[in-house]
Amino acid sequence: MKNQPQKKVSKPNLRKANPEVQNKFASDVTEAYKRCAVTQTTVYQAMEAAHIIECKNATEKSIVELMDVTNGILLRRDWHNAFDKQLWAINPEDYSIVLGEKMKTNKEYAEYDGKKIKLPKQKELQPNVEALKLRYNQFLACE
Repeated sequence: MKNQPQKKVSKPNLRKANPEVQNKFASDVTEAYKRCAVTQTTVYQAMEAAHIIECKNATEKSIVELMDVTNGILLRRDWHNAFDKQLWAINPEDYSIVLGEKMKTNKEYAEYDGKKIKLPKQKELQPNVEALKLRYNQFLACE
């Protein structure tokens, strides 16, 4: 066995949870909100369950917490994409929408600046305030 390259042992890819867990997360968030938290649309095909704290830096332990319904918000796809790009955030003090400068200049989005998101009726399904604070501070750092 001369100088054979050693096989690399790959770590589990925690960036994305397994499909079963991800589907459960999406189902739980959809059931909790029933409509887009921002626009109030009920067209499920146009919505996605967004993570407040993203899974890309998750550990095996934290992935369970990150897949909890309290780390999710149901958003229309365009709002989810913009949320992931830190173009807007949710003020954790009053659940109001805070748009970044790029979104404020677009009429379609500007009308939502300062409005409150629609929360699930059940308190235990509402967003984790600590997660919202972390995400909000990340947003402010990007502005």
